Amino acid sequence: MSKPNLLSINVAVGFFTNSRTLELVELVGERGFFLPVMLWSFCAENEIDGNLNGYTPKRFAQIFQSKSLTMTETEAKRLVQAMVTVGFMSADFVMHSWDRFNAHMCNFEAIKAQKKAAAEARWAKRAETEGGSPKKISGPAAASSPAANNPSAGTVLAKPAPIFRQIESVDFQLTEVLAEMQRIRDTPQPSGPGDKAARTKRWAALAEEKQKLRQQLKELHRQQATGI
Repeated sequence: MSKPNLLSINVAVGFFTNSRTLELVELVGERGFFLPVMLWSFCAENEIDGNLNGYTPKRFAQIFQSKSLTMTETEAKRLVQAMVTVGFMSADFVMHSWDRFNAHMCNFEAIKAQKKAAAEARWAKRAETEGGSPKKISGPAAASSPAANNPSAGTVLAKPAPIFRQIESVDFQLTEVLAEMQRIRDTPQPSGPGDKAARTKRWAALAEEKQKLRQQLKELHRQQATGI
């Protein structure tokens, strides 16, 4: 299962003194403090169910290399086996208790749907409050209302989306761009010249889009702070 995203991962405060961690350090040295976190981070962006079944020593080496830890395939195989031995991974490469400690990853789609529904409800409520249609006036008050004496006074001009809604929209777009850039980083360099050129071109386009969206966010936050 693959659904790149930028959600955070949960790491227990006692991780560095946990018995599994200390056993791993005994087997592989100080790198044992970093290996689990590196794989958790990779899963958060690429395998949100915590299942690395089918990954080869070469692929594990590439993952560690993408996290600035260079090693051979043989060494990667030994390190991963050490993680299996101490219990950080099962024999078929499923991260230990991933669904318990990082349930927000496993339930990503459901949580995303809930957040979208909640956001839409907030937008609808705020739009009704800030830019919705005016309440209909009836009874004696209607005769003295500005709209009764001046028909144009009751005209409601279309308003742009509330600033908070614009910020959420741009922030979501930026998240998607950053996620795709991370996917490119984690993917091995292509060998063919055509593929390399396409990758370089896509990276440049994403970098430009990232800069543009960040500028938009900066301006929107300024408008929100100043009320202009």
